[in-house]
Amino acid sequence: MNIVLGNHLIRKLGLVFRKVMRALSRDEPLQMFGKLQDNRIESVYVINLDRQPSRWKTFIREARRQRTEDGDSLLKFCQRVSAVDGKLLEERAAIGLIAPTYPLDAQYFADPDPRLLPLLCERSVQIPMSPEEVAVALSHVKTWHRIVEDKRMYALVFEDDVFFEPGFAAQLNRSWRELSQRPDGSPQFDLLYVSFREVERGSHTLSYSPNLLTPIRGYWWLSGYILSYAGAKKLLDSLPVVGPVDLWMNHLYASLDVYSTPRPIVSQRTDFVSDNRYSILPFLSQLGVQSDKTHVILEQTKGRRPVFCFGFNRETATILDTALSLLGYRCCNDQWGLFSANIGHMLEGALPLLFDAYIHVSSVSRAFRQITDLYPDALFILPPTPQDGSELSADVYREVMAHLLRKTDQTLITDIGSLGWHALCTFLGCHRPSYPFPTNILTRSIPAPCSRRTRRIPVEARKFLVPQHDVHPWIVPYERLSAFGVLGDKRAIGTQTGAFTSIVNDTFVSLDESRWMVLEDSFPSNLARFRRDNVKCLPSGGCRMTISENNHGDHQYAAASFASTQPLSFGRFEVTLRPAGVPGVVTAFFLHRNDPWQEIDVELLGQDPTKLLTNVYFNPGDPGTTCNFGNRGTPVVVDLPFNAADNYHRYAIEWEPHEIRWFVDDELLHVRGLWEPTPIPLLPMQLYCSVWPPRSVELAGTLRSGDLPVSSFVKSITISDWCATTHQSPTAAFGTGHNEPTPAMSQNAEID
Repeated sequence: MNIVLGNHLIRKLGLVFRKVMRALSRDEPLQMFGKLQDNRIESVYVINLDRQPSRWKTFIREARRQRTEDGDSLLKFCQRVSAVDGKLLEERAAIGLIAPTYPLDAQYFADPDPRLLPLLCERSVQIPMSPEEVAVALSHVKTWHRIVEDKRMYALVFEDDVFFEPGFAAQLNRSWRELSQRPDGSPQFDLLYVSFREVERGSHTLSYSPNLLTPIRGYWWLSGYILSYAGAKKLLDSLPVVGPVDLWMNHLYASLDVYSTPRPIVSQRTDFVSDNRYSILPFLSQLGVQSDKTHVILEQTKGRRPVFCFGFNRETATILDTALSLLGYRCCNDQWGLFSANIGHMLEGALPLLFDAYIHVSSVSRAFRQITDLYPDALFILPPTPQDGSELSADVYREVMAHLLRKTDQTLITDIGSLGWHALCTFLGCHRPSYPFPTNILTRSIPAPCSRRTRRIPVEARKFLVPQHDVHPWIVPYERLSAFGVLGDKRAIGTQTGAFTSIVNDTFVSLDESRWMVLEDSFPSNLARFRRDNVKCLPSGGCRMTISENNHGDHQYAAASFASTQPLSFGRFEVTLRPAGVPGVVTAFFLHRNDPWQEIDVELLGQDPTKLLTNVYFNPGDPGTTCNFGNRGTPVVVDLPFNAADNYHRYAIEWEPHEIRWFVDDELLHVRGLWEPTPIPLLPMQLYCSVWPPRSVELAGTLRSGDLPVSSFVKSITISDWCATTHQSPTAAFGTGHNEPTPAMSQNAEID
């Protein structure tokens, strides 16, 4: 696993410094190459992609710097191995060689992060390999076959992005001499690491000699290692590879005669951008592990040029928006006309445009001549003809097309129906994801708001706090909202554009199982397991949700949660509740979905019931896209005018395609528009109500067993469907209530 962090310029300067230090130091010749073939390294195999000849040239320069005892350069012994390309990978190529998934506990063995333990205790988790991980593993397996076929007693294996550290030869000579020997004097070992990175919490190694370690677990990287003929055969006999190949190697240490130099003497170049995509990262991100590296990884894999998309209608613009977002681009898709004027002023002042891609932005489309002057390296995507409902008239479209064909050769003219990852990623020069290309039309059918129904709602003046939030491309840092031309008076005014029609009003005289399901599971940040017995409807109406001691062993506590049986889309969602006012407890009312993870929260924190936490999680993709980055989301804590634990109050979320609003007792407390600081979730979500003890003491305080049992109470839940115009009416059934007949749910409540 190679995760390179930090600013690209700083990393390049760091490499320059290391090159200077290497040039100033004097190294000795490599002693394990030469004529005595019975105890010398015979070949150096260098893994290099055919489409990256520049890396091969860079390696050649590196190899020429190293000399052997005979005066030859290391390059004399080098053979290039054509790497398997993850972008061209055929699934059948890995059958029998690479397992398609690996267990989470394999990751824990190599890097025992305690944050993984709760989930490992609950269930077995299988993680799908990314195409890049499969390709890297196949490339190493291919090299091991070469060593056996060529009958090389010892071989040095490099990936093409290596940098020889100062003192490389001197340290390798010392380590080579200290290896145990056969009777004929030849070194006896299977594997010797010369390049490695220790896991976050440190590796477990034993000291073998002054210049050799014996690793037990905890090494990433296979950038540089020496493999004996016997070691290559053992690795091939151990196939298939299960997990990323460097992770898999950790599980073989017990059966291999394996050593490492006391420090890495070969490193990975920090001036190269990694093509790898790590299967574990989205999963770890949800647990709070590696979360802030998400942005770094996606920044390394997306294209480097700004992208402008002209002439598409709202539906196809949203498909482009989703595809570019999945590639790591921060996209301004202005189908609501909210950003055009502001961006137009920025263009007039020749100010930099700060999004990565602009789609359906009328001011940008009108300024096409200025765009090509300001951004000569920009890429443009247009349909063959202007689509009905696009921001361009036919006449202007012809002007744009003529200008672009005259000024730049960086224009992709495409029909969205025939566009896929191969064509788009080839044009952008970026990584091809494993997710299906987004074409789900049902998720794109979002009606435009009706201007006749626009209602401006003032936000109640309350203090609010912005805690630390996640870092990835679908979040604009709060401190940069103004620079992005996003934040205007949105925090002071909410704008309702459609109408809400009540479809459910449940007072929980009993639990309608056609409408609600009680949960009996948990999640990694929850100290409790949800249990059916902890949700009770009361004889007088309403529902009690309790946290208690858990006598069933798998968690310390039992908690309560229930959810809607069907996903819901845009609408108003209101709960009348009294939360538990006990430290260490969160009472939550929220909308949530996975694959991709999208969520809108109301949370009341037991350690301070005078505050309300609002939160939004956004990841792009069609239903089924396993894009689930984040562990903090984008929280905002707002002061309440009362202690919520003292009495019942009505808490509401109004979710429209352009905006989310949070209400308490019909007073608007907080508003989020598009990119404030995330896009608005688009996909249907289930409605949840729960009380639970989080692992995070910072979030809710510490729960004391002496405070238990503790309960939160729900008096009623009201669900209202959103209609963009007065001509739309609810059409899809959600189930009749116990208390009043209810209209059917709208088409916006599609089940995935």
